[in-house]
Parts: sequence; C-alpha cells; structure tokens
Amino acid sequence: MISTGPLILANLLSVLRMLLAPLVLWSLHREGAGQTTMVLLMAAGVTDLLDGYAARRLRQVSPAGKILDPLADKIFLGSVCSGLTAWHGFPLWLLTMQIVRDVAILAIGAQLLRTHQQVIRANLLGKASTTMMGFTIVCYLLPTPENLRLVLVVACAVLLVLSAGRYAQRWVEILRPHPPAHPA
Repeated sequence: MISTGPLILANLLSVLRMLLAPLVLWSLHREGAGQTTMVLLMAAGVTDLLDGYAARRLRQVSPAGKILDPLADKIFLGSVCSGLTAWHGFPLWLLTMQIVRDVAILAIGAQLLRTHQQVIRANLLGKASTTMMGFTIVCYLLPTPENLRLVLVVACAVLLVLSAGRYAQRWVEILRPHPPAHPA
C-alpha cells in the first residue's frame, strides 16, 4: 500500500531538512564548528535517516516524497558545502562538482517525470557519495590532519563521478526504445 497523503511524516522530515540549511549556514558563518553547527548537522542527518525509515517501514512512500527527499539532500549538502567553501577552506572545485552533478540529476529527473512519469531512484553509489560528502564536511569542521582531508576529498570526487555515471546510465536505459515483444 502506498500512502499519497500530503502530510505524511517522511515528507515533513524532508522539508525540515531543507529548512535546516539556512540555519546551518548562519551557524557556520557565526561560529564555525561550534556546538550549534554540529547539532544542526546531526539533526539533518537524523531527518534523512528517519524519512527513509518512514517511507519504507511505515509505507509512507509518495510521489511527492520521491522528489522531496533527494531535493532536500541536494539543497542541504549544497548549502553546507557553499558555506564551508566561503568560510572554511572547502575546495571550490569539489563544491562545483557536487552542484553540477546535482543540477544535472534534478534536470534529468524533471524531464523523466514529465515525459515518462518516472523518477530515478537513489542508487548505492549516490548514497555512498552523499555519505562520503558528510564525512568530508565534518573533516572541514573539526581539526583533521591534512592528509586525511585529501583522502576524503579525492574519495568524494571519485564517488561523485561514479554516481553521476550511474545516473546517466539509468537515464539512457529509460530513454532507450524497447523492441516489441515477439509472440511465442
């Protein structure tokens, strides 16, 4: 059973994550890696875990949720990485990679939704790149050895490229015309 009600817990948690983005930016600018910033980052992480749980386990999957959850992730991560780039030395090129990939995914997703009524679901590489970006964000907030930062940044960049490739592959599969079935 798929719930399509407008006020379901999973969707509310995704919206809450989007609303946390400006608060994290304010906190990053004001206090850097202070207690408020870390609490807000943890709260965003919890909303991400809980909206996935609510969607799957409580059967609160909705068409809106299929759009809201990844949109919330992209808005939140883009905002936090932008703040880190502006105030904490996060690599601009990595932020650019993240934004380009996410905008492409959103554009492709909107096109597929409009033309094929389909949304490309998150895949393992996409989830891994988001998780790696989370670790990379934390290493820019806490005292971290430079060589560990470099390893995380490179791993994050590789996962961004691989996940973009997987989304592109899935897009091509959806758009590829399927041959008509032959009667047996």
